[in-house]
Amino acid sequence: MTEKNDNQNHNPTKGILIGVLVILAIIFAFILGVKFGRKEFSYRYPPFMHPMMRPPKEGFVPGRFRGHGLVGVVDSVGKESFVVKNRWGELVTVLVDKNTQYKVDGKSSSFSDIKKGKTVMVLGEPKEKELAVKAEIIRIF
Repeated sequence: MTEKNDNQNHNPTKGILIGVLVILAIIFAFILGVKFGRKEFSYRYPPFMHPMMRPPKEGFVPGRFRGHGLVGVVDSVGKESFVVKNRWGELVTVLVDKNTQYKVDGKSSSFSDIKKGKTVMVLGEPKEKELAVKAEIIRIF
């Protein structure tokens, strides 16, 4: 009866330590992947891939707007512009011209429907010199 059973020799802390080390190694690999990973690689394609088959590298509004959009509440209205307060509280000037399209409930509208307090979605092109957005399409809610 001097022989010890295998179950009596088992040290549970050794298994726990190995498990913790494996988890730490996985977390470390994940952090390295995020820090030095393939962020830029996602937009690189093999040389044999035709450009027409590549997905766009655009923002939330694809096509001619190249991801430039603005959503907010109208703060003030001028003659050919209005100011929108976005969700971060920033005031953004929106410039309009004769080519700007207006939509209310899917139907054509006009600049006169833009009133203080209305929610709008503006698609257009940023104008850095004027610190504004030149609107191409405005949807009024």
